[in-house]
Amino acid sequence: MSNKNNTNTTRTSVSFRYVINCLSFFASVIIGIVLILSKVGLSGQVSNILSLVAQSLSYLVVVFAGFYYARSKRSIVYLIIWAVAAALIITGLFL
Repeated sequence: MSNKNNTNTTRTSVSFRYVINCLSFFASVIIGIVLILSKVGLSGQVSNILSLVAQSLSYLVVVFAGFYYARSKRSIVYLIIWAVAAALIITGLFL
């Protein structure tokens, strides 16, 4: 029975790593495209939108990783600090 619980925990952490890796990959690709467009001289509205998307994905990676770090500390203080920081990041995206 305890073996089954370990399997579920492993699947959750692998799933988290998969999501973080995907977000990082797509952010890197979009950043590369934006940099190429800006060097070629095509830095217009499309380039600005892609840059915003890449920044948003990068922020999501940081917020997700920060949550799991705060949760690993097993203290409510870290989770409160993380929640305030995440709220600031989300607010900054929409202002």
